[in-house]
Amino acid sequence: MLYLHHFDDAFPPVPGTVDTRKFCEAVKRTFPDTGVIVPDHGQAVVL
Repeated sequence: MLYLHHFDDAFPPVPGTVDTRKFCEAVKRTFPDTGVIVPDHGQAVVL
C-alpha cells in the first residue's frame, strides 16, 4: 500500500495541491496489486 502523505508543492510563493492522478495511474499499471491512498487535507486516515 502506498500512502501519499505529502502531495503539495510545499514551497513558496504559491503552495497548492498537486494533481496525483498520473502517479496513481502509473502505480496501478505497474503494480496492480498495490493500492494508493490520497488523503483529503486535514482528515485522519486509518490504515
